[in-house]
Amino acid sequence: MFTKKEQPLNSEHGPDLVANIFSKKATDIIRLLLVNYPKTWALRDLAKESGTAPGYTSRVSNTLINQRLALRSSARSELKIIAPEDLLKCRATFPTS
Repeated sequence: MFTKKEQPLNSEHGPDLVANIFSKKATDIIRLLLVNYPKTWALRDLAKESGTAPGYTSRVSNTLINQRLALRSSARSELKIIAPEDLLKCRATFPTS
């Protein structure tokens, strides 16, 4: 638990989303989704193929779903990109640091 001085970090993105959908690791996941479009992916397979942790892959997935770029019919179903053109446009206009 937290002491009175310690507080949990509250992200505006929430614990189930990633702050930067175009970070290096997230881009590895997105690249796989786009290159293999219209393939659907089990999160475990996507994590293994992209070399990212399953939890991080899940957060990227949730962020894509939250931005209406991908969907899953249930928590255990496969991830599918539904707007590849929109995802590419987002990437093209995303500021680089």
